[in-house]
Amino acid sequence: MQPFEEQPVGGPPPTQPAIRRIEAIGVRVRLRAQPRLAIALAAAGCALIVLGVVILGGDNLVGDDGGSGSQLPGIVLSAAVVAGGIALLAKQKEGPLASAGALAAALGVPPLLFFLTFDELSFPPYSTEIILVVSTAAWLGLWLVGPARGRPFFLGAAAIGLWATLLELVEGVFTSPFLFVSGIGASFGGDDFDGAGGDPFLDTPDPATIGVLSLLFGLGYLLLARSWDRSGWPGAATPLTFAALVILPLGVFALSSDLQAVGTGVLAIVVGLAVAAHGATVGRRATTWAGAAGAAAGALVIVFDLLDEPTPAGLGLIVVGAAVVAGAEALRRAVDEPDELTPVASTIGPLSPVSPTAPSAPIEF
Repeated sequence: MQPFEEQPVGGPPPTQPAIRRIEAIGVRVRLRAQPRLAIALAAAGCALIVLGVVILGGDNLVGDDGGSGSQLPGIVLSAAVVAGGIALLAKQKEGPLASAGALAAALGVPPLLFFLTFDELSFPPYSTEIILVVSTAAWLGLWLVGPARGRPFFLGAAAIGLWATLLELVEGVFTSPFLFVSGIGASFGGDDFDGAGGDPFLDTPDPATIGVLSLLFGLGYLLLARSWDRSGWPGAATPLTFAALVILPLGVFALSSDLQAVGTGVLAIVVGLAVAAHGATVGRRATTWAGAAGAAAGALVIVFDLLDEPTPAGLGLIVVGAAVVAGAEALRRAVDEPDELTPVASTIGPLSPVSPTAPSAPIEF
């Protein structure tokens, strides 16, 4: 059996209807993958294949003489990657080939949509919204049904895709750079690709909106992951936790221009402590360390903003670091937190621990 930090955790068994609904997705809902060298290498090789397909398809978008090319090679190759990945998953339920198939089926969707929507007369020359919306729906669908059902890579991709889709629909995060360049051209007397001029500085994405939406998404994913961890479904909780760890720092960064340095540091500390406390009480080691690192980064930002000279800043970091160490020991004594070799999760205030469930099986992502 692996050490406790590597094990899934769960609380009291959920109700039978809930078990049937969630666990019908597959065994990977309950079990977390174990690291395997062959699986990691197969996934890396598949990523190279997908990249090669994108390069080949992109090269054919431009003709030999610089004229118009063809979308067809990119469409055919990308569709073959997706179909081949699903076919591999239908034949191989586990092992390196199955993991390569999962990665191919997931990573092949956006390039396929890119080539399908490519239009050299548009700017950008593809449909960002279609790529985001359809990719997210496809990933979620593949996680729910079919030979890829239950594989966490698809749920994690869908979670990040949903966040990216909302940012695009609300703020145009991914199309605004193209509109900015188009507006620059119009400001010099040319026409943009739609034939409409205008101020290139209008309708730029609002960092505050991006930051707030990102924090809401990240915290929402973290709460749902916590619920699933406590219900005995750590395999499903893992990709949501990963998505939260990607999105939350971006949310803090997006708010930095409005909060200034001290405010950003305080927010980073609060978010980092929340993430670390969550990870400690559900037995997720990487999450706990990531949250602590985020809180430390917040303290660093505050110290360097208040003490901008090297010597005072260095002394300030020493004092703050010593205070954090002392505070950590005081916290351990106050909540009687067990040492790291005792197989039980932490108790931190209202965050009650959850108990280890059965050991995870040697499955892959």
